Amino acid sequence: MYQSLADAYVSRVGEYKKQKAQVYALIWGRCSTTLQGKIRGMENFEQDIKEQPIELIKAIEQLSINYTAKVFPYISAAEAHYNLLTLRQKDEKSTTIGSSLQGTL
Repeated sequence: MYQSLADAYVSRVGEYKKQKAQVYALIWGRCSTTLQGKIRGMENFEQDIKEQPIELIKAIEQLSINYTAKVFPYISAAEAHYNLLTLRQKDEKSTTIGSSLQGTL
């Protein structure tokens, strides 16, 4: 009896670890490369976040509420300046104002 319970437990733990790794890979794959870089740059990435999907979600949430702007205002200002300087229209978009409004009238 105990052997069957132990076997069932080991099976469930194995399935949990497999699914946990799949969830982490799914969430990590949905992150942009910029967000992945910010997460890798966090102090606790190696010991707390890596391979831990719940901690990864917490890190994404923390970065999404503009944590950097509160803790590192100069970095945030530099990123905003960089984003402004590198802002450009996509190549497939027209540069004339009227062409984008023609279909709406």
